[in-house]
Amino acid sequence: MHPSKRALALAGALLCVQTQCGTASRVSWPGPDGPLPAGHAEVRTLNGRYNRVSSQVLVRQVTNVTRANLDWAAYHANFMIADPAPEAAELPTGTATVNKPFKGLLDEATLSSSIARTTLTEDERVHPLAFAPLAELIAAKLPGAAGGIEDLAAAVRGENWGQAAAPSLVRQVASDLFVHKTADGSSELWLKVEFQPWFKALGSLPDEDDDGFPEIYGRVRADLVSPDALAFIAGDYTTKVLSAAEVKAWANQLSSYWYPSYNTDLVGTPKTWPDAQIESGIRSELGAQTFAEPTIVLRGKPQGKPTYNVFLLKTGTPAAVASAATPAAVVLKASKPTPKPAATGAQVARELAAHGGSWEKWAAQVVPFRDVVRAKLKATPAKAKGVPGVDGFLFYRTALESVVGGDFEKQPKGKNPLPVILEFKRVLEEQQVDFLFVPVPNKVEIFPDKL
Repeated sequence: MHPSKRALALAGALLCVQTQCGTASRVSWPGPDGPLPAGHAEVRTLNGRYNRVSSQVLVRQVTNVTRANLDWAAYHANFMIADPAPEAAELPTGTATVNKPFKGLLDEATLSSSIARTTLTEDERVHPLAFAPLAELIAAKLPGAAGGIEDLAAAVRGENWGQAAAPSLVRQVASDLFVHKTADGSSELWLKVEFQPWFKALGSLPDEDDDGFPEIYGRVRADLVSPDALAFIAGDYTTKVLSAAEVKAWANQLSSYWYPSYNTDLVGTPKTWPDAQIESGIRSELGAQTFAEPTIVLRGKPQGKPTYNVFLLKTGTPAAVASAATPAAVVLKASKPTPKPAATGAQVARELAAHGGSWEKWAAQVVPFRDVVRAKLKATPAKAKGVPGVDGFLFYRTALESVVGGDFEKQPKGKNPLPVILEFKRVLEEQQVDFLFVPVPNKVEIFPDKL
């Protein structure tokens, strides 16, 4: 046996867990015999330098355009949606214990650090499903059948191995789901659980696919997944080839779903990507690699710097996606807006009078609250996207920053939304479309007491 394979086998066969605070329970998860890269039969990562920890661009090709394959291409080992590592002061302390992991929702006797030790066939291993989007889709389409899947996600994400729990500390996540057809024709599910690289309380766990994130596999308890959910997975989700219009809808939904946390937008798809307009750092990471006619280009800024997800699909070229058949637009006669601001103006005047009679006096009254917000932001690690409040409340960092940001018109370039709003209004007016602007308070403005 090669020395590296022997080391992996010895590390995984019987893991005696050591922590800085003492010796924890012994785990007996069987380990791998050697490295075994993760893969997908119908999805390929094309940028050869891709690293899920340090990269700023991910390029994937999908040769069979099903919803399942698109979801896996977007979610599997994607740096853009990764949880940032906690600050040193946040790292969990105390001895780890192993006692009925994941609330018993994964069969403990089947837990293993190697996919080769599962019942999955070779073909089943290369057709993984991304767990997170599948769970959300089942909850949306089959709410009555989603309870077990949601319980499993929560049990994996919330497992703290006997250490102190904290909402911002997620030690492992449910990554991939696999379907195994048994000899009697029924289906059983296997789950891949990935540990965060910073989590060391269980010792140096084997990393069979060599991506920097140790993993274990376990069979999902049979009663967690309803027949309706299994039928959905085996049906349209994994077999239906999407039309160009459906691909376009998927891309828009993905971008909007990721937008609040990762600041994602769909951008133009040139004949060859990247072109000269793409940031030099992105082009430098790709080296000489270019990609012809990408179908979807998604730009994000999860950590304040531009990042890209690029998808090349066998069907649904950019032109086809853009020109996908849609219902004919409803044609309305030109109209002139008839705003009636008197009632709103009167209410604003009453509110202003109740708070000192001027905007300056009203602003002065909320200075103590803004000081509290600034203190909470300062006390929260810079990489944390969520700031915990009381009674289980969690606030987006960006929402808190906007509360203390001051006058929008005095914000630095890129932070002041007014020019964009006014330009959008102008474009709509040229098309004879009325523009209605509705400010909506964010969570902390409605529930300041929960911060």
